[in-house]
Amino acid sequence: MPLIRLTLNRYLQDHGITPAALASATAPGVSRNTVYRLLRQEEEITRIDLPTLTVLILTLRRLTGQQTEISDLLSLIPETTGGKGQNRVSGDRKGGRKPSTPAPPDDQEN
Repeated sequence: MPLIRLTLNRYLQDHGITPAALASATAPGVSRNTVYRLLRQEEEITRIDLPTLTVLILTLRRLTGQQTEISDLLSLIPETTGGKGQNRVSGDRKGGRKPSTPAPPDDQEN
């Protein structure tokens, strides 16, 4: 299954915006801790609040003077084969769900 990745870090670097500047510009919208957490865990984020995403997009539009879109901050990564991504995609990670195996038929007669 393909994954959606946050690409905020790349966007900030491409536009010369520091995480601190982004957080300050969103005030009181998105805390500095939230911005840094999103950047630090970009490849592991499994959800982001839509209001947070909205504030980030509107703030980046204001800071860059460009029409920042959702696609500038999120990208669809096709299914990977092998490596670290495969475990995340296939659900084989530690503690994840394993496929259920049907019970063998009961050979006993009643």
